[in-house]
Amino acid sequence: MSTHSDQDRWTNRPAPGGRSPLSAVGFVLACLCLDPPGRAAAEGVRGGVTVGTRVDDSSTEAAATEGVNGLLTPFAYWTRRGAGAEIELEARRRFDFTPQAWTPQPAVDLVKLGIARPPGGLSAWNLDGRYHRTSDVVSNDPNVVVVPGTTETGLVNAALGLQRAEAAWQMETRSRSAPGSADGWFQNATATLLPLRTPTSAWLVRGGYENWTTEGVEALRATSATTGYRREHRPGFTTEAEVGVSEVRDFQAGTDDTRATWGVAATGFAGLLGLAVDSRVQVGYEVTTTGALDLGRDVSGMSLTLHAERALETEGGVFTSPVLKDFAQVAIADTIAGAWMGGLDASYTSTRVYAGEGPRIETSRASLKVGHRLHNWLAAQASLGYFQQTETRGPQVDRYHRARVEVGLTAAFQ
Repeated sequence: MSTHSDQDRWTNRPAPGGRSPLSAVGFVLACLCLDPPGRAAAEGVRGGVTVGTRVDDSSTEAAATEGVNGLLTPFAYWTRRGAGAEIELEARRRFDFTPQAWTPQPAVDLVKLGIARPPGGLSAWNLDGRYHRTSDVVSNDPNVVVVPGTTETGLVNAALGLQRAEAAWQMETRSRSAPGSADGWFQNATATLLPLRTPTSAWLVRGGYENWTTEGVEALRATSATTGYRREHRPGFTTEAEVGVSEVRDFQAGTDDTRATWGVAATGFAGLLGLAVDSRVQVGYEVTTTGALDLGRDVSGMSLTLHAERALETEGGVFTSPVLKDFAQVAIADTIAGAWMGGLDASYTSTRVYAGEGPRIETSRASLKVGHRLHNWLAAQASLGYFQQTETRGPQVDRYHRARVEVGLTAAFQ
């Protein structure tokens, strides 16, 4: 049984890849600014390029990107909405021009794909994938521990829902180019039967499989069998609870345990308190206690979201065993296409080995982005960003930070 935040346990629909709703906010702001109101979600192909410059200031004076840098980011975006499936594809690559090398150097690659069957009918399915490659610490995902060199992250979510059965699979992989840095792999699969089901409730029987791998060697494996109950108490408010047993094999510690496992989840619970807020929470125990909380609301064209979680992951990098990761993020974004757009987010991550002694790494990030449409095909954007990472090993504490100011112009065509 998994309570990993990227899997919505009560709908069997994985969340979009990555945790940051503003991970591509510069691209999103530019696209929205370049569209007349109401056309931001239109079908079709969009292509364009962003050119700009930035100034970096870091605690390491010898950093390759210290000072003034240039950037060039071509991108493409395709959306199709049909009766059988909805498809979204985004691809972009950022080239940097640093003071040491004024020839374009690939710095960030991002490819995202989402395919889903529209709601309705007797079945629902979706497939989401995301690939992110970066050598820029500021452009890394907010929950990733930063190490020197290049970091590559891949994420795949797949889910299928039928009248009497559900299935889901999630895979996340992370690799790094720095010598001595470990690569990590995590996967989670569940299969659920609904032998008794009514329009508002269901008895469920679920089997689950998870494993955590570091440097190609399996470090931890968990298999589970649970039974539970899901109920829609009223439109928008659903709860789920399950109990069972799990077998946990810790290959690094040489242990094989059978233990009780449980999980509870609720969506729409904020409505019980009279709050007009989208909400969901989930907590469970298998290898250790994990959980997630999501709150969100749209107010006057602004989207406000809060995400917090504790997850058992395979981080890699300086960690050669699975880690327990605490992550929290607050984000505000403008959702109405107009002459001006903006976004603000801040996050904090604490990463440590889930058992035994090891380093503890804390990462903090904050960013502010603003975009302005100059023409139907041209937009300007500016951003401020800050990143800090603290690594604690016993009495030794190492800190690194980087601040950034960036401005640019985006030209896009459809």
